[in-house]
Amino acid sequence: MIKYSLTILAFIFALISTCYAAPNKDLYELQERCSKRTAEVFHTDENNITNTDKGQSITGYENHFSETFNKCFAREAITNFNRKSSKSPSNLFYGVWDVNESKLMASILKLLQDDKVITCFVNGKKCHSEDEFNELIKPYMEQ
Repeated sequence: MIKYSLTILAFIFALISTCYAAPNKDLYELQERCSKRTAEVFHTDENNITNTDKGQSITGYENHFSETFNKCFAREAITNFNRKSSKSPSNLFYGVWDVNESKLMASILKLLQDDKVITCFVNGKKCHSEDEFNELIKPYMEQ
């Protein structure tokens, strides 16, 4: 009877282990595809510094596959430096993109000299501060 119980217990353990291993592998593959797609769309392998007539822009990206939405999102950050005040950045833009649909889900533009938010929205909802923006984008950028 003990041998029979141990065999059943081992079978159940093996079955549970297999069930948990497959989704983790699938999730890993989705995360990898998200990362590769973000690199393709945003050209993350290229130089992230752009010179313009007015100054310089530095761009960065962070991607995240959301299990909740079953989508790939990317957070874009662009910091602009004005030639007149090159020691400190003049403004900051954050955008959250649905990578595969090329849809801007959220954005904020902030003047850094006076810490003033010029525009802010998340999925059509207006926001008023960077803290509020960060709180509203959490569902897209976290599990």
